[in-house]
Amino acid sequence: MSGAKERSKPREKVARHAGFLATILLLGIFGTSAIISFSPAFENEIERFQRAVYNTERTIFTTYFYWYRSTGMLEATQQVINELSPDEVSAISNNLAVPPADWPGPTTLDGVISFNATGDGKNYSNQLSHHPPSSEPSYNSSGHVIGELNRSLPKYENDANDIIVNISNWLDWMNPGWHEWEMRSMMRAGIDVAMPVYWWTGPETNFGQWAHDGLIVLNDTLTSLRGKVASEQTLGGDYSPEDVPRISMFYDTTLMKQLWAHNVSNDNTSAYYGNYLKAFNDGPGADLTNPYWEHQFYLRIIEFYDVIVNGENLFTVTLNVNGVEEEYCVAWLYGAGWFSKIGPDVFNYCREHFETRYGKKLLFVGGSDWREAGVDGVCGWGACCNVRTAEYSRIPVGGHGPGYYNLGAIEVQGASYISRDVNRYKKGFQEAISSGAAWLHVETWNELLEGTDICWSQQHGYAFIDATREIADMFHAMSGFPPAIQGVNFFLVLAPLGILGALISLAVVMQRKSRTLG
Repeated sequence: MSGAKERSKPREKVARHAGFLATILLLGIFGTSAIISFSPAFENEIERFQRAVYNTERTIFTTYFYWYRSTGMLEATQQVINELSPDEVSAISNNLAVPPADWPGPTTLDGVISFNATGDGKNYSNQLSHHPPSSEPSYNSSGHVIGELNRSLPKYENDANDIIVNISNWLDWMNPGWHEWEMRSMMRAGIDVAMPVYWWTGPETNFGQWAHDGLIVLNDTLTSLRGKVASEQTLGGDYSPEDVPRISMFYDTTLMKQLWAHNVSNDNTSAYYGNYLKAFNDGPGADLTNPYWEHQFYLRIIEFYDVIVNGENLFTVTLNVNGVEEEYCVAWLYGAGWFSKIGPDVFNYCREHFETRYGKKLLFVGGSDWREAGVDGVCGWGACCNVRTAEYSRIPVGGHGPGYYNLGAIEVQGASYISRDVNRYKKGFQEAISSGAAWLHVETWNELLEGTDICWSQQHGYAFIDATREIADMFHAMSGFPPAIQGVNFFLVLAPLGILGALISLAVVMQRKSRTLG
């Protein structure tokens, strides 16, 4: 009996040593993994890219709608006054039938439509939910607005209900004075990058030529404004030329559906031959895995960047991802739903040809519906209504906006309203920043039809511009990894912890079993 006890002692000793050695081994693995998880040398490609982005300045983008043109006359204009067809009158009636409970706008047709305003049977509506100044501001030698902004909206004299306003000619994509006013307001808001919402389908079809022509005027206006601001700064102005926004592309992918619908409606072998509207409304759209459409997608990008790429208004970001500094431009995308197929290659095609053409790399930002193509930053459209927090991607992007009031688009949309509240607006951006966003999208600067604008308006003045400035000052003061992220590879920390716990439990079981056998 005593011999058996003596023989059991070595087994107990071995079991204790095995458990102890396993514990030491796993502690070593855990410690090594913890060190690795905090070390840039062991980051994956996405984490290296994120680190490079966080090591640059925080950047605020906003979508700039420049499709407006008023003529000073009562007539159909672009996105300002709409001459309504009978079908559009009927659509407005349907869209107003059940407005939201808190809808602040008119609920009857007489409150939206000026019937027979000119005595010739024509009916008109106002396409702007919010209204810019009534005339072009003027500035003193230090860049401040002289006097008060004009709030006396020009109205059509025979419009009994004051529906048809904005009878002026200063709100125009070809007017440098209008662009200058909006860019000066962006400076006040702390906006870094204006993204003109681009709709040109190219020279062959020429839909949306205003987008190309207006971009040229905007670019020239910004160049002139930098010179003005430099002079104003010497006379006590509040800003420097570096405060003037730069330009990046917002690619409204609707234009590609327009181009596709044009092509198939002119193809006598297509089911949509002769019917553009049916093709646009019901057709599947372009297949971006098709080389022709892949190239068409790319052409729209270079048609935009050919205008600005060699000037001082171009926005670029210089990133050091793998020990080499490289300069990037940005294409910010609207939805992928206008296409029948996206595929994995279209962005790489654009990146390769863009770099060959300009010597600069190209980044893409868009919604999660662009992940298949390898989007660099995820921030889908709709931040005006719901906060977009940073998702796991190469560029952490967040977004928010002031609300939604679509009175100006009521002929094509059901009445919809999300109330404006400055505190909610600021809180939403704080949420986006806390999620780790290195870039922010203000959605929008001036989409006046749907009322998602933060620009100066007759209804809200500077309220959202100044709220944006508060956010901008806080955001621009940040640098490096945000505290919530710190570049930690949590898998490398947690996996060894789990294994460690399992082996310690196993060692305990082995030790108890050896005692039982003894």
